[in-house]
Amino acid sequence: MQFISGAENSKAILEFFSKDEPLKCAVAFWGGASLEIFDGLNQKIKILCNLESGATNPEAIRKLQKRKNTEIRTLSNLHAKVYLTSDLAIVGSANVSANGLAFEDEELRGWIEASVLITETVQPKEVDNWFEHYWDIANEINEDALKSAEDVWSQRRHRRHFLKIQQAGTSLLEQLKVNPHEFKDRKLFLVMYRSHLSKEGYATLQKVRGEIEARKAARKVGCYENWSELPEDAFNIDLYFGARGRFSFEGLYQIPESRLIEPFRYDNGEKGEIKLCFKMNSIMGFEISKNDQALLKRKISELWNSKDVVGDDEGRYLSLFKARAILFGKVQ
Repeated sequence: MQFISGAENSKAILEFFSKDEPLKCAVAFWGGASLEIFDGLNQKIKILCNLESGATNPEAIRKLQKRKNTEIRTLSNLHAKVYLTSDLAIVGSANVSANGLAFEDEELRGWIEASVLITETVQPKEVDNWFEHYWDIANEINEDALKSAEDVWSQRRHRRHFLKIQQAGTSLLEQLKVNPHEFKDRKLFLVMYRSHLSKEGYATLQKVRGEIEARKAARKVGCYENWSELPEDAFNIDLYFGARGRFSFEGLYQIPESRLIEPFRYDNGEKGEIKLCFKMNSIMGFEISKNDQALLKRKISELWNSKDVVGDDEGRYLSLFKARAILFGKVQ
């Protein structure tokens, strides 16, 4: 039995996957980059994971299911990290590119991992008995389970804590430049529009604003008109971009998880609606600085015409993570 950590731990796991014999893994959490470790492998592999937790990337599981000679099942209370062959077991802390806080890929650089490497004849057999017991009671993974896991995964990714903080007082876009992977999979958007509220939309907002602000502890209420497709439970950087090129930063807003829609009618009798949101001073503790605003103004036309925008000629939104390539160049 040998205690291993750091580079030795990573090396042992890589050597485990290089063995030309059947492999067994009881590893709770799997990330998007985890499949790289399977490149070139053809041996039989049995995998136990924890899909239900929201800490495993469902896309990784979909791809693992498509691999030849690979079986995968799930246990909702699995937290173990065990790698097993006929004569070796690694029992430790290392998941495969992801962990229970919904971090993955580059976000895990610098994490401290450690394991125990077991080579004694009796003990790997005991570990194998443990694995087979839980394999027998684990659940097979169907499409319904994957779709349910996708919803939970998305929420956890959006709500995960920042791992790296550049320094106190830095702006939101400075954080995006220095730590781009912290923004991946978050519901954080640049929301760009050509026109402001109609008089009927504004009147409806004024009618409901007082009651909602009193009920929501004085949080200032805003809205989007006839834009119900904007994602719920999202943080937005609002930018006005007029047809003649006029630009203004309109503020930071949060659309709540529960839909807050107010219908109304225009003077001509047509139906309209406003989608309510809440004004924020910062997003995750970071503000939009004057320098940020100047950068957004310089880049607004490129952002508006990005291939990744969603919307039409009146309003478009773009993931801030994807906007990074336009604002600062490609993610390193």
